[in-house]
Amino acid sequence: MTRILTTASIIISLNICCAALPQPVLLLDQQTDGPAIPLLQREIARQAVAQVFRDDLGYLCRDRALGAPAESPADLTVRFEFGQPSEHSLSVNLTGGPKGRETWNAVLETGNYLLLLEQACTEAANLATPRKSSGYPEKLPGQAAADSPRLTDLIDLLRTAHAEHLQNPSADSYALLIRGYAHLGQRCAHTWSASSKVYQARSLVYAQRFLREHPDSADALYLRAYALGLCGLHQLALNDLEAGKALQRKEPPSWMQPLECLLKFDTDALIETANSEHPQCVTAGLMAMMTLEYTPFDSRIFETYDRLNTKPDENLRVLALLNEAGGVRAMHKTTMEGLEQMKLMLRNDLLNHDLLPLRLQTY
Repeated sequence: MTRILTTASIIISLNICCAALPQPVLLLDQQTDGPAIPLLQREIARQAVAQVFRDDLGYLCRDRALGAPAESPADLTVRFEFGQPSEHSLSVNLTGGPKGRETWNAVLETGNYLLLLEQACTEAANLATPRKSSGYPEKLPGQAAADSPRLTDLIDLLRTAHAEHLQNPSADSYALLIRGYAHLGQRCAHTWSASSKVYQARSLVYAQRFLREHPDSADALYLRAYALGLCGLHQLALNDLEAGKALQRKEPPSWMQPLECLLKFDTDALIETANSEHPQCVTAGLMAMMTLEYTPFDSRIFETYDRLNTKPDENLRVLALLNEAGGVRAMHKTTMEGLEQMKLMLRNDLLNHDLLPLRLQTY
């Protein structure tokens, strides 16, 4: 029950995120038949194309994989057809592209995620002339908003970052989009939908594009490490982290410290960070729980949860972890807690959001 309701909340929030704007609308269609493709590989290809339409061609993108209905009004509909994957490659055919480039065909490497990501971004860039980001700051800001425990705060952050990025792509807007989507992917990783892979792929695509623009930047490597780490590609993330440290003698941004602990499965260090005044203490609490997600010792998950001074109860992902690990009694408690948190989220966050019609805000 918790999972079903959580999925509904994500869709409601995304409808807020996709508020009507005076932009042409793109409907990103979802393949319903054909060969089975690993979701993250599929979404890297789809979101690389969507990112070009969104940021370089100025389209407002609606995605069938995120619940947009097939009959959604759109100025352009893009359809993907994935060929039967071979051992190391995936063929992609796109129809409905921009005028003069109505079709797009690519064969993408699947044996290496970094190569797949680079090829997808390179091929998608052929659909339009990419816009480069503006000046590069000496240090990326802390961006504490990306670590807020409230889902609506995260949605608002992404809406603002997209608006800023559309007007003036910058290192700051890239960083907010990369970390924001990485967090959103984890926030709904327990739902029965492809939404988490959509968000993770968006984070990876933005990280790859930023690294393509700034190949000698340690921060670009750190951001890609963040995206890779939160979608489960730990060794690739560690490689980027070490490469970033080799390029930059100064300390990495503060948000890299919890990630490095996650990549090394250092649960105790994450608990210590979560119980401190660290700017990413909330995120560290979630990461501490994530390090034990697949442990055969279920009691360790509950022990870790008890050691956290601030319980990340607003994060339904944490409750889902406890639900998976617990027996009948614990599952009953976490399921009921999930329903209670969903009620509070609807009442306090979504129904009071200023983007909703007034009649819904006062419901």
